[in-house]
Amino acid sequence: MANNKPKTQPKPPPKAPPEVQPKKWLPWLLSSGLTLAIALVGWAYLHFTNYFELIVDQQIDTKLQRSVESIDKKVQLTNDKLVDLGQRVAKIEGKLEGVKIQNLSMQPNKRTNAKQASEMLNTAKKEGTKLDPKVITSAGQAFISAGVDSGDPDVWQTGLAFLDYRSFLNSALAPPTDKFTPRDKQHIPWKFTLPITALKPDEVGRLRTGKAAPADRAAVFDIIGSRQNVDEKIGFEFLLINVPSIKLDGYRLKNIVFTDTKIIYDGGRVEMENVYFVHCTFEISRRANGKNFASSVLASEPATTFQAGG
Repeated sequence: MANNKPKTQPKPPPKAPPEVQPKKWLPWLLSSGLTLAIALVGWAYLHFTNYFELIVDQQIDTKLQRSVESIDKKVQLTNDKLVDLGQRVAKIEGKLEGVKIQNLSMQPNKRTNAKQASEMLNTAKKEGTKLDPKVITSAGQAFISAGVDSGDPDVWQTGLAFLDYRSFLNSALAPPTDKFTPRDKQHIPWKFTLPITALKPDEVGRLRTGKAAPADRAAVFDIIGSRQNVDEKIGFEFLLINVPSIKLDGYRLKNIVFTDTKIIYDGGRVEMENVYFVHCTFEISRRANGKNFASSVLASEPATTFQAGG
């Protein structure tokens, strides 16, 4: 009997999936992303490298600064100790020199003692050694007295060397004159009369004055008995005189500062009140008034007040 069932058709093979076409922008995106990533990595490397270098440099600078400051402090401390040591040595040397001078003054009439004392004083001035003012006063007065009594000019000159040295010590004790004004720049009609030999007419600018002061407290340099400022109410607190040399005989002086001036006194009439001698030298007559004048300058602390008749 014949089979009339239809034959089963075989299933067709499955269709292949459609070919996926690569998108054209994907390579560009990948390339750009990679480039950006490399750039970011490079920027981060440079940025953080500089940052860490900066931190390291700052730490090194800080440590170096601290080391330098520590060294500076140690050096300064050492310098301070050396300065202090130098000052102590200078004081010891000054005391030793003072003792030697005091011993020499025990026999002031001996010419060898006078010569040695004078040399020691000159050396002390040149080296800036500060001797005890009390020693200078007592020893100087011994040589001054011996110079008058014995009539030995060398001993007398040694006594005057003590005045020179006393004047050297006064540099740290006299009123400060750095702000004094030239006399010819002032407009206060307060007058001074100096010896003609001391100041030429074109040298008025070498006189300097301090601040204004009432007449009763003003500086004076006039011939004794002069009343040229009697009607004035305002003068100058101080007068600074810096001339080659000046003779004091016959004059009244008050609130005067002499600097780097040769002071000449022949033993005549003079009136002095609050007068300073700074880095001055002295030429004084070997007479009673000269002796008293020299003794007053030696004993000044530091201003000298002295009066002598003619």
